[in-house]
Amino acid sequence: MEGSYVQQFKKGALEMMLLCLINRGETYGYEVIRQLNDSGAAVLGYAKEGTVYPILYRLQEGGLVQARMAPSAANGGSK
Repeated sequence: MEGSYVQQFKKGALEMMLLCLINRGETYGYEVIRQLNDSGAAVLGYAKEGTVYPILYRLQEGGLVQARMAPSAANGGSK
């Protein structure tokens, strides 16, 4: 039982950290993952795409964040 409580706490904490990062300004999902992993969030474990993107989609479906698709400058998107 304690294991599921800890897992739910980590999930909720990660959602709050994502919202805080997104609140700073428009960003890419990959950039959010990099910021999480570069910060003290490593205490919760290494943030991976398979963990972060489903949360971002859920936050979008809940109307808490807005998303748009655009290529990043790193991938040759802007010249």
